[in-house]
Amino acid sequence: MNLALLGPEGNFNREIAAALAERLDFFFLDTDELIRYEHSEIGGDLPAGEFLKRQAALCKRLSDYERTVICCGESLPCFEQNLRALARGAVLCGLVCPQDVLYRRRKGTPFYLPHAELSALVQAQKHLPFCALSLRTKELTAESDFSRPADELLGRLRTVRPDIFG
Repeated sequence: MNLALLGPEGNFNREIAAALAERLDFFFLDTDELIRYEHSEIGGDLPAGEFLKRQAALCKRLSDYERTVICCGESLPCFEQNLRALARGAVLCGLVCPQDVLYRRRKGTPFYLPHAELSALVQAQKHLPFCALSLRTKELTAESDFSRPADELLGRLRTVRPDIFG
């Protein structure tokens, strides 16, 4: 069984997923990084449309993985077919944060999106019916101890999906 963490950039998805993988002694996989790595052998920039195609193909392959915590890129959950493919082999966990907090966290970073675009992205990712549970990340900062939210998520997962833990 795998766990997949979904949420917009600026939600500390990667940090929480890595801490959770360490706690569970699972593998850690970042979908965006894997796509970039697989493409790096070809060289050059990956056009957005091609990136999305590769993302959809990766979602289908992820059900082949075992004992992996998957950090999903922010555009991945915008497409229902990706969520359905991912849900075949993973428990989906939503990481939720108010839009204004995400906007402040992202401003001035390479991943900055104007407020209107971020709003549209946050709205598109409200696929919580696909998620077994969600975790609020409003109080986190870059200096946070990410083992605490990972432990909270783990405790809630043990209650919601005890089958994961044998």
